[in-house]
Amino acid sequence: MGTVVHDAFSQLKDHGYAPQYPAINPDAITSMAKAGKPLQGVSINDLIEAELLPPGTTLTPAKDAAEGVVAAVLPDGKIVYNDEVHSSPSGAAVGVTSVPVNGWVFWAADTADGRFTLAALREIFLERHS
Repeated sequence: MGTVVHDAFSQLKDHGYAPQYPAINPDAITSMAKAGKPLQGVSINDLIEAELLPPGTTLTPAKDAAEGVVAAVLPDGKIVYNDEVHSSPSGAAVGVTSVPVNGWVFWAADTADGRFTLAALREIFLERHS
């Protein structure tokens, strides 16, 4: 494994290195849209409107990495943590961790049906609206 990492860094240091990325297939994107697959993400507002995440719901880290951390869902779909209002789950999660993190998997919601990550609630939303 050390050799792989060493070779990768050597390649990245090379000023002439130009990575080859796979081409985007516009037909695949169009077929996803026609199949009803969302191209844009689901918002917290979508979860509120679907009654999956009521305003005032308590959010805590899904993993007990940050004890005592509590956020709440506001009626406008924003999240308040530590008296700061964030427009996205990831923004609120960065408020906790100080590093970029996927807020949809970071936060868990205590709902009437149990404790779910926001990502799990998003999946439920997509299943119901596909």
